[in-house]
Amino acid sequence: MAASLKIVPCANCGAPITVRALGISVTFACQSCGSVIDSTQDGFKILTKATQEQSLLDSLAISLGSRGILFDIEWEVIGFVRRQDVQWAFTWDEYLLFNPYQGFRFLIHSDQHFSFAELLTKRPVEHWGARTIELDGKSFDLFHKGVSQVKAVAGEFYWRVRLGDECEFADFISPPEGISMETPRQSHDVERSISLARYVPVDEIERAFQLSSLFRPWKTFPIQPNSLATIRSAVWRTALLSCFGILAAQIYFVTSCDNARFFEISRSFTRSEAGVEQLIGTIEIEGRPRNVLIESYSPVDNSWIEVTYELESEDGSESGWASQAIEYYHGKSDGEYWSEGSTHASSVIGGLDAKRIKVFATVEAESFSRDMTSQLDTRITVDVPIWSNFILSIFAILAFPILCLIFEKRFERDRWAESDYSPFGFD
Repeated sequence: MAASLKIVPCANCGAPITVRALGISVTFACQSCGSVIDSTQDGFKILTKATQEQSLLDSLAISLGSRGILFDIEWEVIGFVRRQDVQWAFTWDEYLLFNPYQGFRFLIHSDQHFSFAELLTKRPVEHWGARTIELDGKSFDLFHKGVSQVKAVAGEFYWRVRLGDECEFADFISPPEGISMETPRQSHDVERSISLARYVPVDEIERAFQLSSLFRPWKTFPIQPNSLATIRSAVWRTALLSCFGILAAQIYFVTSCDNARFFEISRSFTRSEAGVEQLIGTIEIEGRPRNVLIESYSPVDNSWIEVTYELESEDGSESGWASQAIEYYHGKSDGEYWSEGSTHASSVIGGLDAKRIKVFATVEAESFSRDMTSQLDTRITVDVPIWSNFILSIFAILAFPILCLIFEKRFERDRWAESDYSPFGFD
């Protein structure tokens, strides 16, 4: 990048000032004494002398004179302004970038975030009492209004800047872009300046200016892109397609099930049979491996029964088991009736391939302690449709996009947390 350089003495302390945008810059800030100098036809005129705030210039994230390539164009940092919101006292830095063929741009540094801004040549359309503006069909929402004050300056500028200068501003956002409208307070006849900024990640700034020690952001920035919002459509599209695929597989599975009931048995178990395995029936399976549904019923009343079923092939090569607890209690407390438990229980044993399978039952019951019998009704159905796996799969698939949506909304709430115009209705 070719640029004309000129060394001029500071009108206050005599230190050399490097002029990078020769013939364009009209204001210079001496880095030695901090004086702000205006270039006039008669020479140089001191606008303001150094203040204590100039010590802040030692903490510049990007040094004056640094060059970097942003958006395929090489820029040189020729000026620096630190501004402060008069009411809320938060500060941000503005670096003036210059390219002799492209003109001027701004690199804004706030809360460790960066944005690249350029002045607009056309005015956005205002809506809803200036709460929303529109530019090229894109809407921007009002985020903040205030008054800024210049607290520190260094380098050169194409406009006249003074320490203490104030301007009214309004920031509108439509991430990853934002529009800022500024009107100088000291000059009411000056037309309002409007700039469009786009978010630039810190890593990109480091690569552009060969830096390696920039601090990382720790809070959400107004025009910081919400990465979850950018992938929302793809995530939900993938999840819904997966759900439809599983639904199709479930429909095929359900329609192909025989749902063949093999037997129902009702039997009373005595105390002498407590804990003793009893053969209660035999089932036969044909074709592919099938699951087995075992449903149990016992008329327990303020009591319990526990039954363990074991299914074993005749040759002993294959087996499966299920344990069921049936308990039902009820009563009256403080004038109100209550109940808990159930007189029914069910279990599914899957993947049985043997052709002939024996069904055993082992029973324990509270009634045995009173030397009473315990009634147990058992129903066995082979090859039944299972919905639990389908439902769990749907929940598992939808869990990720739902979590993404929750964190996306949380990100947006954090974005608007410090705005007086939040759509979330903060107090």
